[in-house]
Amino acid sequence: MLRLLHPYLRQACATVNSISRLSRRPICSPGDPSVIIPYSESMTSVPLNDNQDGEKFVCDEEPHMMGPPLTPGYMPLDLDQTLSTSKGSLKILRKLGWGKSSSVWLAKWLDGQVVGNYVAVKILTCGESVLAVSEGRFEIHALAAMSQAAESHPGRAYCPTSVAIGSAASPHGKHLCIFLQPYSLSLAAFRAHPAFKHLVTLDLIKSTVRGLLSALDFLHSLGFVHTDVKDDNLLLALQSQPDVITDFLREHPSTTHPPRNEPELSPTPIVTVKSESLPPLGKALDDPVFHLSDFGCAIRTSDITPEMCAMPTPLRAPEIVLGALWLTFGRLAAWR
Repeated sequence: MLRLLHPYLRQACATVNSISRLSRRPICSPGDPSVIIPYSESMTSVPLNDNQDGEKFVCDEEPHMMGPPLTPGYMPLDLDQTLSTSKGSLKILRKLGWGKSSSVWLAKWLDGQVVGNYVAVKILTCGESVLAVSEGRFEIHALAAMSQAAESHPGRAYCPTSVAIGSAASPHGKHLCIFLQPYSLSLAAFRAHPAFKHLVTLDLIKSTVRGLLSALDFLHSLGFVHTDVKDDNLLLALQSQPDVITDFLREHPSTTHPPRNEPELSPTPIVTVKSESLPPLGKALDDPVFHLSDFGCAIRTSDITPEMCAMPTPLRAPEIVLGALWLTFGRLAAWR
């Protein structure tokens, strides 16, 4: 068992491990239990029969209506639903986005934590929840280490705060949940948005790079390497009071895709909540600050090998593109 860094982390992992024999099924091929199913865009298409070339249901977003082994096992949630977790109950208010291993939701604590406070909940799929505690994944370990670290390091200010780890159950199985402060747009979305791209000035780029390097130095000091640094993983800090979010949600209610009927998948209409990021609120645009996020690909510094090519393909260091070993040039720290 991996060394755990937090009491609540140990509790959450124990919850998932208690159903590990059942949860290993989501990540395995139904034909061969030893073959792990990789994520691909095809996972947004759910087969309606057993024929390989048969009819498929193309999902609006993540395939939440089906569980393993046909999908990774996303948490199915509705707007205004109460989600019970090991850290307390939350009211689901908005879907902020989803990816290959999780979905992220804006919620408000009803009990258990600071009642009434907003929180972003990253809910791992059933398959990823098992991998997170059994296959050398270090996201929860890195986040727990950051939450315990002294705030004296300047890079601490450019990383997620208010981190907690918990678990929740769905009809598909058990899910690890990561509770974080809410953020706004990613740097990629910010610079592509017609209303904000003019704000991407040289000064903003310089300050963002300084903050990023400081955040990476902080992470390295804790014994972890991010390995997935890119503009999609730099999120704009909201820098706003809770009432600002409340006012925005009241004026811009969250929405869903039109209901869809597919009796072979669900006896009731399938309703998928739309992904809608929070825009820059409050003072977020006065002095934009981007934080390093998404530690799903993090590894321990002790696990680095010379042959690793652990960085996004479009952002690979020149030395790696030329075929040099990762450790050749001081571990290429600036690209991690």
